[in-house]
Amino acid sequence: MGKLLAFVSGLIFTVCVSGIVIAGGLEGPGAPSSGSGLYSLQQLYDYIVSGGALTMRSGFQEPVSDLGPTMKTTGDIGDALKASFDRCNIYPGDVAAGKIYFSTIPGWWGVRTGGTPMPTSTPTITPTPTITPTLTPVWLQGWGYRRPIIITNSGSALSDYEIPLTVDTAGIISDLKMQSDGRDIRFTDSDEITLRDYWIESGINTDSTKIRVRVPSIPASGTKTIYIYYGNSSAASASDSSQFLNYGLAGYWNFNEGSGTTTADASGNGWTMNLTSPSWVTGKIGSALNFNSTTQNCYEPTTFLNTPFDNGAFAMWFKPDTNIGTTHSSYIFGYKYQQSYNAFYVFEFENNDNRLAFRIDSGSGNTYFAYSSARTWNSGTWYHAVAMWGSGGMSLYVNNSREGTGSFTGKPSNCSHADDYNEGWRLSLGGNWYSGSLHQLFPGTEDEFGVWNRNLTSAEVTRLWNSGNGLAISATPAPSASIGAEEAH
Repeated sequence: MGKLLAFVSGLIFTVCVSGIVIAGGLEGPGAPSSGSGLYSLQQLYDYIVSGGALTMRSGFQEPVSDLGPTMKTTGDIGDALKASFDRCNIYPGDVAAGKIYFSTIPGWWGVRTGGTPMPTSTPTITPTPTITPTLTPVWLQGWGYRRPIIITNSGSALSDYEIPLTVDTAGIISDLKMQSDGRDIRFTDSDEITLRDYWIESGINTDSTKIRVRVPSIPASGTKTIYIYYGNSSAASASDSSQFLNYGLAGYWNFNEGSGTTTADASGNGWTMNLTSPSWVTGKIGSALNFNSTTQNCYEPTTFLNTPFDNGAFAMWFKPDTNIGTTHSSYIFGYKYQQSYNAFYVFEFENNDNRLAFRIDSGSGNTYFAYSSARTWNSGTWYHAVAMWGSGGMSLYVNNSREGTGSFTGKPSNCSHADDYNEGWRLSLGGNWYSGSLHQLFPGTEDEFGVWNRNLTSAEVTRLWNSGNGLAISATPAPSASIGAEEAH
């Protein structure tokens, strides 16, 4: 049964709709006009608690002090309201203004105190409309346009991946939405505001602009959304090739085919390697090649390094099948001219110690070395090696630690002439190729072999090491990217 309360002039109630809280203080309301119909606090309390009858009376004035033993205060009434009412549709301002009766019936609104009595029929309840807030999209401040880029990956999870994109910047520039040199291009992560490194490789203001973006993570068999922003005339270019391992990448073989007699150059430069009696195994990342007999070889037989780089780097993962100590001699890889058996670039274990050597023969009869620290190279353990040469001398890193240096600061002579076997210069993995066959075999597995036409920074060596987990510079299968519709801010 609905219970009604009349607002008492001079009382101040505070109402909270969620968990009703009504509190107040008693002040002298002054003498009411005759016939005002005010109820006493005691009557209000009795009504709330027990539904007792309310008797209108005139000339009533609440005491301001010396309350009788049965007189109820506004605090008592507030406590009774908390216990008796689960909700009501009134606002504190309405109560304080003395406007309304109120009821336990949701949605019912009363009349001003002392006015028309409350209706006896059930009022029509008008539902409170649901207000759906308008959400302001997250946006890179200062940029006028963006497009989502959906990256789809059907392979294993990727970390710190350099995704290649092809963007039609000509159309955007012709619409006057992007600066003609692309200096206002930016990329953000999925949160739409965290900036990510990018590098405009080529073709700005064409329909096939080549751009790479470093994406922190791409889930396995899933999708990842990033954003390209443009439309900021005051922006300076943030394209930075130094943040990308694909910059200066001359050749890269991840051996992820898993079968067959060739392995593709994942750098996109087309240096396919031929395989002789390959043994495909699980690698550091994806699949790899294992070498354990004189018939197994992986080689690039054309002109890959016929003109040596002024500055360069090699990097690879390898795992011995047997412990390698002081009596072992083998080549992990070599790039050689066959006629004089003159090795130009070699990762080798020499038979007089247990150090890995990066060796360069200058082409003028001089040989230079950068050695690793001495250790036993344990069977079944992956090791990461990076070697560099050029104007800064020779360096050899093992497992992200720079362990050796060499004094050679030049580059080998050009390697353009043929040998006795009409094979010219040959980049060979798994052993030392000469006299038409493989010698000084490396008994183990090799993976993720890369060649750069520049030196790598120590930060890039650390990226390749990736806390010992390795980094996929190029994945197989490679993730794809699709660019969505333009959005304006």
